[in-house]
Amino acid sequence: MKIIFNELPKYLQTNRKSYEGTVLGCVINDIYLLKEYDLTTDLFITKEGELIFTILNKLSEENVSKVTDTDIRLNCNGEIIKEYLDMGGFKCFEILAKTTTSENFESYLDKLLLHNLLINLYNDGMDLEKKIVIESKKGQIKLSWMELSDKMTTDEFLNYYQNRSNEYIDVSYVANDIHVHEGELGENFLEGLYSGEKVGMLFDKIGEQNFCPYLSKELLGFKKKQVSAISATVNAGKTTFLTQLAMSLASKGNKVLVISNEMEISDFFVSFLTYIIYYELGYRKINKKKLQSGGLSEEDKKYVELGRKYYNEHYSDKIILTSIADANMKSVEKTLKKYVLKSNIDILLYDTMKGSNLEREQSYKNLIMDSRTFLKLSKLYNVAIIFAMQQSQTYSGELWLSISQLAEAKQVNEVLSTLLCMRQLYKEELDPNNRFYIEPFRRVKTPEGKWKEEKVKLDEKGNYRCVFITKSRSCSTSSETGECVILNFNGFSGGISELCLGRPKRGNINQQNNKFGKK
Repeated sequence: MKIIFNELPKYLQTNRKSYEGTVLGCVINDIYLLKEYDLTTDLFITKEGELIFTILNKLSEENVSKVTDTDIRLNCNGEIIKEYLDMGGFKCFEILAKTTTSENFESYLDKLLLHNLLINLYNDGMDLEKKIVIESKKGQIKLSWMELSDKMTTDEFLNYYQNRSNEYIDVSYVANDIHVHEGELGENFLEGLYSGEKVGMLFDKIGEQNFCPYLSKELLGFKKKQVSAISATVNAGKTTFLTQLAMSLASKGNKVLVISNEMEISDFFVSFLTYIIYYELGYRKINKKKLQSGGLSEEDKKYVELGRKYYNEHYSDKIILTSIADANMKSVEKTLKKYVLKSNIDILLYDTMKGSNLEREQSYKNLIMDSRTFLKLSKLYNVAIIFAMQQSQTYSGELWLSISQLAEAKQVNEVLSTLLCMRQLYKEELDPNNRFYIEPFRRVKTPEGKWKEEKVKLDEKGNYRCVFITKSRSCSTSSETGECVILNFNGFSGGISELCLGRPKRGNINQQNNKFGKK
């Protein structure tokens, strides 16, 4: 959600220009700070701050080493120059530069990050002016959250807030998810229902391309302060699914943080570019392998460049990619906190939740503990969290996926709002004459307004996935309906999209094939 400076209360507007000005003044003195600290436009919400950052960022992109009036005029367009002159021109830059020193940059930046955190807490309903009792060396004192923040760094404030949240209960804002209501049901509750406020972040499309319309509608999207998981068999495409989920969520304006301990950032870019070139630009001659082979024609390179520009225009300010080798929960939490403060992210996608190299029992215990940590973080930072898990190989060949596929880690299910389980379709399930036939169908609406089932013919040589809604707080599960969602997996482009529904059989296909034969 875009923060509008003039809509903030006066106590949050006070000193805001100073917080932004000190950071920007340091960058004017040393423009390399912009890239060194990975500063983004989301940090700045005042008109002046946004403009100055835009100018500095443009100079940085052009590899300007020193900020001068001449460089600004040469590298910025006419509209920016007009706003620059209206603001006072280079004199404004000189004033900021003279009143700051780069040696204090980190403390200036920390103050700005802390103020951004306070704004996010305010937008989430917290009363920042409410007095709370603080234990000090001089005894008990009363301070508001705003007053308390003046005496702390961002880390100190977050740690205190996190510890305090276990006992802080307020009807307007409850950090530990304990909510109390007494009295009548108010009209505002109904108004919220009518407006669709219970709907989370939808993922029905990627731009104009269909992704998962049925799943998105059934699950009511992914909601903040909730944790969801996608469990998949080996090579079922969970990373591809998460990658396209990131694009779908970002295309709707959500800020997405991706943390991976399996893929390098360059691998994500390959997936993004391949999808954009194939589906958005309609160029069918490039796949992932060819894109990385180095044997591209001039025509290919033309579309790769168009794909790069398309990504930069539509996704670059919405998706943050991080790759952490052998990530543990401490490094994940640190990264999440950083980008909550910097970029006000809406959702974290984590690929992949793993155990440890310890013995099996302890490894599963770690998975359960990590999932509970994710639930805590989702509430503390007001984000939705989705992580991928690999299903146990013990259940290889199992047709009906359920919580049992998580083996000893099935207690992870306790913290989840949604659990999706995914596998490849077996060739036997595509054959109408086979006992394992999955019976693909769609529900279509008749002219009379009634729903009917329409059979779907699947290609026996096709590449498909099926997704089971194993747990959901919003809709019926696969166990209740007897249905799964069938996805088409384009082997050339790596694209995934919903195709239809199906009715999987129960049992283990490997065991039954060995026992009874294929038919």
